[in-house]
Amino acid sequence: MFIRRLMIGDAPVFWHLRMVALQSEPVGFAESTAEHEALGVKGTEARIEAGNDENFVMGAFETGQLIGTAGFYREQKEKRRQIGWIWGVFVHPEHRQQGVGRALICSVVEQARGLNGLAAIHITAAIAQTAARKMYGSLGFRVVGTVPGALYVDGKYYDEEMMALDLRNSAN
Repeated sequence: MFIRRLMIGDAPVFWHLRMVALQSEPVGFAESTAEHEALGVKGTEARIEAGNDENFVMGAFETGQLIGTAGFYREQKEKRRQIGWIWGVFVHPEHRQQGVGRALICSVVEQARGLNGLAAIHITAAIAQTAARKMYGSLGFRVVGTVPGALYVDGKYYDEEMMALDLRNSAN
């Protein structure tokens, strides 16, 4: 397995894997399949191209195929720049339970840790995503709250757990 930042040429495979994620786990993401379809590959290219050290997507590749992703962005408001967010974590079902998700999160954290003034990284996961929440906890993220009804999917509300990794503590 090889992990690197996605580049503009990865947009088609990223767009496709993201569609797989949204279709297979609608409760795991805020974006809907309709919103993703409307974005299209061109919109995905634009998002990747706009990336920088404070806004990027990491991809896990196995034999040249994109099998997992995790994104990062840093808050832009002056009073919130100490916070970054991990988003869009997904590992193709055929590649789960092999450490891909853990490696992606560790890669994002390692890159983000170097950002001057970044004090914490936040992530959310639907309460139903037990395996993801357990993995985040094992990586040092701690629960800081629950957002009731954070997602509304197919006529039903789903709570999300918000977790944070405190970068001020060098033990993390």
